[in-house]
Amino acid sequence: MGLSGSGFEAIALEIVRRHAPDFTSDRMVSVSSKQGNYISVTFRLRATSQAQLDAIYRELTRCTDIKMVL
Repeated sequence: MGLSGSGFEAIALEIVRRHAPDFTSDRMVSVSSKQGNYISVTFRLRATSQAQLDAIYRELTRCTDIKMVL
């Protein structure tokens, strides 16, 4: 989740693609909050290992443009 208009969607996509190069943006779903201040992004991907998931999570949580990672 991140602020609307901050460009965080592109940043998050870049991070995910670093760890899952075959990921395509058609498997990414964005939803705006009720008042449009925030955007949540869901990445549907098939992980190849726990290490891959952990690496994606760690990098997403280090990014200051991303406010929450679940």
